Amino acid sequence: MDDFTLDPLSPQAQSDEIVASLRGRHAPVTYLLARDEAHVLGPGRMWSHTVNNLAVLAEVESFLSKTMGTTSQRDMTPEVAKRLRELIVPAN
Repeated sequence: MDDFTLDPLSPQAQSDEIVASLRGRHAPVTYLLARDEAHVLGPGRMWSHTVNNLAVLAEVESFLSKTMGTTSQRDMTPEVAKRLRELIVPAN
């Protein structure tokens, strides 16, 4: 995969390696890649686009629900659901 992200602090190649290693160990991994983002420093913000923040948080909540037995909210706006689908990098 080419490194198209805007983030100089966390190069995509490093993320690709981590995900490949985890998947090689059959660990549950959902790889989200936002090509339009970089690290954002600020209180309460992960990324600069709100829809990306909401999509990532929905996936984190889903992951915790599956792996730790917590509850999660399944409903989200169509915009957030669409963005989440776009962010997911499928396993090869």
